[in-house]
Amino acid sequence: MRRGFTLMEMVLVLAIISIVGGVGILSVKFYKTNKNKIDADYYLNATVGFINNSKMYCRENSCKAIIAFDMERNEMKFYSNFTIIKKLKFSDKIT
Repeated sequence: MRRGFTLMEMVLVLAIISIVGGVGILSVKFYKTNKNKIDADYYLNATVGFINNSKMYCRENSCKAIIAFDMERNEMKFYSNFTIIKKLKFSDKIT
């Protein structure tokens, strides 16, 4: 009766584990890249929508306003007559 594994069995098991591990690492990199693109697209669309809604607010109320970027808090603010009308908070990953 034999005990243990042969060298060929060990090489085969290590090859299978390395292939599965390599595919897993590539999948994680692909996921992170896609997640970053989706986040960037979301905040781009949110910013454009924020600006368009601010323009519509000014047209409807016949007023002048300012859109300011607050870098410390990572948000956009819409001011009219020194009062904040709207805010758009960005994720901490977006700078």
